[in-house]
Amino acid sequence: MTAEVTALEAMLRSFVPGANRVRVSAVTPLAGGWSAETARVHAACETASGIRTLDVVVREVSADGLLAPYDLERESRILTALQNSPVPVPAMIGCDPVGQLLGGPCLVTEFVHGEPLSFFGQSTAADDARLPAYYAMLAAIHALDWTELGLDFLDESEGAVEAEIRRSEMRLEYLGGAGAAEQDMLTWLRSNMPPATRKSLLHGDPNPANYLFTGSQVAAVVDWELALIGDPRLDLGFFAAIQATFGGTWGLDTTCFLQGYAAANPDLSLQHLDYFEAVALYRLAAFLRAAERRRGTDVTALWRRLSQTFERIASGKNARDPVQEPPA
Repeated sequence: MTAEVTALEAMLRSFVPGANRVRVSAVTPLAGGWSAETARVHAACETASGIRTLDVVVREVSADGLLAPYDLERESRILTALQNSPVPVPAMIGCDPVGQLLGGPCLVTEFVHGEPLSFFGQSTAADDARLPAYYAMLAAIHALDWTELGLDFLDESEGAVEAEIRRSEMRLEYLGGAGAAEQDMLTWLRSNMPPATRKSLLHGDPNPANYLFTGSQVAAVVDWELALIGDPRLDLGFFAAIQATFGGTWGLDTTCFLQGYAAANPDLSLQHLDYFEAVALYRLAAFLRAAERRRGTDVTALWRRLSQTFERIASGKNARDPVQEPPA
């Protein structure tokens, strides 16, 4: 028996009420995550009432992860609050926010059977039958009564936009400080902030791959570590910023995404989306700096695209016009 399996069994025994013994039968690494080591674990748990079969996902994070510093306890509270909401999320099994059990902080949830959409639409056609449900689910997240769900702890005092800016600023501070380029971005963002519409629960990472499907219906929404209370357009801007920065040919592009979301949530103003894309570019700047400083990744080409997009927005010459609303 390997030390890894022994640690997993001890961890699951501590998370399952009344567990006497746990036997892990399989550990399968899962691909796709940038910010954590993720594995699917099958186990049998002996309790006084019988054998409970466990099929769980274990996410373990590290201090040099791209989204560090992590707060898995915060994510655990979000998932717990959403259990009985219209938004399907994996059931919580347990959380070790300080890494006492596996050596690093970890979050354990039930495994959800489902197929994700591709990463930001790389192989998702614009007419994919699942997309209406994807847009509708993001709109449903934005429409949740987060105070009634007990998510008030996500509401930061700064405001619907400033809270996100400040969070990226703090991440850069954690990484050793912002450079001149990031400081210029921050100054522009705070000098050009538009009026916010309302405060909503944001997924924070509306990457299509974070939406799992059975058929054409969403089975679960995963990866809530970037969730916050803020302006819904922050989620839309993040989608646009990812596409602008990572480039490539996308089956599901930003225009299709915005039109689909607008159809699902016609009451949301789509004005100033270029600004919200700029906020997301600032967030991505912190992620790129983490990849560069903590992992030695060459981010030159990505940083060039990010900077050029931000400069176009700041100059008022953004090549793509995300503000134009689709016709009724």
